[in-house]
This record gives sequence, C-alpha cells and structure tokens, in this order.
Amino acid sequence: MEEMSSNIAKSSSRRPNWTEREKLVLVEAVRLRDDRLFGKMRGPGGIKNSKVKEQAWEEVAKAVNAVSETVQRSTEEARKQYANIKQRAKEKSDAMRRPSTGGGPKPPSPTPVELEMLNSMEDRPTLCGLSSGYDTEEVILGIIPSTCAFTNNEENCTENFENTSQTLYATSVQPVTYPTGSSSTVTKRRKTMEDEEILTLRAEREKYLEEVKKLKEESDYYKVKTMYLKMKMSQMKKVAEQ
Repeated sequence: MEEMSSNIAKSSSRRPNWTEREKLVLVEAVRLRDDRLFGKMRGPGGIKNSKVKEQAWEEVAKAVNAVSETVQRSTEEARKQYANIKQRAKEKSDAMRRPSTGGGPKPPSPTPVELEMLNSMEDRPTLCGLSSGYDTEEVILGIIPSTCAFTNNEENCTENFENTSQTLYATSVQPVTYPTGSSSTVTKRRKTMEDEEILTLRAEREKYLEEVKKLKEESDYYKVKTMYLKMKMSQMKKVAEQ
C-alpha cells in the first residue's frame, strides 16, 4: 500500500512533456544567442564568460516560458531539452547518411523541430562537409536548404541540384590505374575491368541522384510544415495579446 502511494506521488510530481511549440521556440531562441552560448568569447577570465552564457540561457528559458501553457521551465530544463533535441536530430541525420544495404525499415525523417535544429547547426564546424570529395551530411544540411528555398523557383532548384551532383561526382571519382602488360590477355582483362568500373560508377551516380531527389522532397515538405507551425504560433500570439 505504501509502495503504491509512493508511485502515485512520483507520477503526480512528474513535469509535463514539452510541447512542439515550446521546442520550436527553444531552438529558435538558442539560435538567436548562438554566439554567446557556443561561440568563442574574449574576456579576462572564464568566470565572466560563464556568466554571459548563464544569462543567455536565462533569456532562452524566459522565451520558452512566454509561450508555455503548462509550467515554467528552468534554465537547466532548457539546457537538457536542447541537448536531447540535438542528439536525436544528429542521430537521424547520421542514419540518413549511411548507405542503404538493402532490407530493413527506412530510417525515420527528422521532425520539424529536429529539422530546425539541423538548419541552425548548418554553419557550425561540427557539421561542415569535407574539402575534397563530398560528405552526405553537407548535402543534407547545406545544399537542400540553400538551393531549395521558397524564394527560388522549381527550375532553378533542379538545376542547382544537377550542377552540384555533377561537381561532386567529378571530384569523388579518381582514375583507376591497372597493371600494364604486353600480352593481349592482360589488355582484354584491363578493358573488362575498366568497363565494369564505369558501369559501377554510373549505377552509384544514379542511386546518388535519386537519394538527393528524395531528400529534396522531404526537405520541401518539412520546410512547409515548419512555416505553417510558425504562422500558427504567430496567430496564437496575436490572439493572446488582444
């Protein structure tokens, strides 16, 4: 009986889950204070920098509480929730970057909140692409948001994707050197290997272009959904102010 009472007490004191609106405001508030929270700060000591970051997190929590309909969130809760969203977004991004081995379920796509998180991390060094060849994460986080913005038309968006794909393909494919020989057997074998290599590269390129197309469609969908949620938030804010 005492154990049951203890469980009821614990469940009643549990904090309400974060709403999608709170999460969106959290990510946006952190993005606006990115330099103070994550940038390199110059100052006489670490204590001053720590105070600057703590003040920034207090502002983030205040922004979240301004739209919260349940409870008031503390700075510690804001920190933990942001870290959780960031981790889930990164995991989904990594899953989408891994080459498909056939079979198994399709990796889940980022939610609108997680997509906003990835977009806010776009310019950070941890998510930058490689200087040579290509990194799929750069394709997801860099190419899609910039070339598929709603201000561009569909023709320009398609052209940018094709140009980018051709550039990545050209930089990632290196010439293959095979051992030379004087006999016709070695020459035929080398020719066969070259033909097979070309066919393989063509198949990989087609697969890559198809993946880029799918990612573009998913990005456009979540971009629209994010804009819709922001519009609803703005409308609700206006109603609350009246």
